Amino acid sequence: MDNHTCPRPFVNEDVFPYTDGYFESRLDIVGWCAIPVFIIIFLLILTYAVLPKEATGRHYLTTVPGIGFLLLSLTYILPLIHRPDQCADHITPNDSTSDSMCTGTVVVIVVGVWFVVISCLFRVLSLHLYVVWEKKLGVKFMTVSLTCIFMGTIALSAMPVLVTGASYQFGEVCYLKPSGNNWSFLVPLIIVAVAIFILQIWTLIHCVMSVIQGIWVDRRYSTQASRELYKDGRTSVQSNKLLTSMQWRPMLTAFGIDLHVALFCALFIMVRTEHHFTEDTFDTWVNCLLSFPDDTDRCLPETGGLGPSEDLVFACFLMLGISGLWGVILVMRRSMIRGWIQLLKSFVRPARSPDIDLEHHNWKRFSETEKHSVRS
Repeated sequence: MDNHTCPRPFVNEDVFPYTDGYFESRLDIVGWCAIPVFIIIFLLILTYAVLPKEATGRHYLTTVPGIGFLLLSLTYILPLIHRPDQCADHITPNDSTSDSMCTGTVVVIVVGVWFVVISCLFRVLSLHLYVVWEKKLGVKFMTVSLTCIFMGTIALSAMPVLVTGASYQFGEVCYLKPSGNNWSFLVPLIIVAVAIFILQIWTLIHCVMSVIQGIWVDRRYSTQASRELYKDGRTSVQSNKLLTSMQWRPMLTAFGIDLHVALFCALFIMVRTEHHFTEDTFDTWVNCLLSFPDDTDRCLPETGGLGPSEDLVFACFLMLGISGLWGVILVMRRSMIRGWIQLLKSFVRPARSPDIDLEHHNWKRFSETEKHSVRS
């Protein structure tokens, strides 16, 4: 292609009109790894739908995040089904205003993110209210939670897509434009992530302090008469011990989601800083390109301080594509496998009651109302 008076390897920007697309860098991300993750998440949701609750321990605050993880994997599968037209011209990628596939992928990924994050917030909140404030949550909390999850996801997804816009920057999936007003996405995301972290830490500290207090009570009051005075307190301590040991799943989920949010917010902020660089920041890189027009890869070391590395970007979005795998690992139970075995056997002979593992027996120590609340 004629460079139109520009020294190689550069081209004349005036040749390409500012009519379509979005003018930013782009990287390539392969989404094949999302296919097996999508299948695994789909099987988990199918397990929740087919097997009895005793075998799955399902809860609405466990099922809804599964939908979000499914959408995150689907985002990277869609370009494999239909290859998008990434380029408006030779140097300009398309954006959400010029390509419908771009709009579709960014909507799916943003909706998936908010489904997971808001569901995690209410999961942590329900545990916090039950353990710390001893509130028995029921249908009213479930209604409020589901309403906030779905309505909040719609509102918080529409806002950045309409305000910020999206473009092909990292391969065949559209992401929010870093130079746009993407604070409409980052600020709510950071606020929710901080709320999740505070509530989870508060709950964890409360449980640990209760256990420590119980040990102190046991040592201080050795007689039977003294122990009777603290019977109610010790019962509460034992409950907190059981709750702490059994809530490792939501705890790890909350901290894992916070870790993902921190990484992606840091990545977007690093990309935004590129728009505040002065022109002389690029002098070394540009001079290298002019010196070696046929070997531009030789100049890559000169771009080290010009933003996040390609490896970091690839790693972050790969984590996003396979994040559902960690969600499945955290909610997976042996009783699910036994439940499927019993279900398959039922097609040949009358089904037996699914086996209940030791964890289910532990839950028997609580009332049905309390169990419903703690599961959330």
